[in-house]
Amino acid sequence: MPVRRIGLVVHQGRETARDAAAAVHAWSVAHGVRCTEIDVWAKDHHRRAGREEAEAAGNPDLVVTLGGDGTFLRGARIAVKSGAEVLGVDSARSASSPRSRPVTSTRPSTPSTRSGRS
Repeated sequence: MPVRRIGLVVHQGRETARDAAAAVHAWSVAHGVRCTEIDVWAKDHHRRAGREEAEAAGNPDLVVTLGGDGTFLRGARIAVKSGAEVLGVDSARSASSPRSRPVTSTRPSTPSTRSGRS
């Protein structure tokens, strides 16, 4: 499945997550992929259901989470409700203890999704 839209869930309290988000945005611009941040912590609006969050972000094909376990769970909730893939990156609390690791998709990868064929 080619990725045309990315929904980005970022733990804004972690500098490493914010830096990674800037890199994802730069990659998206360079590759012509729409990237929308999904602010699941905003205090100025009511908490939306996963499907509503996905719609507000333009129904992303891929939800990327940058933060910790809670950030991943919030992003996975959105991905599951919208049928998107999810990629979680666990960012370290400080630059002295990096521990980033990708998390598997909510759906099993098949040869056709890895190669971009439907």
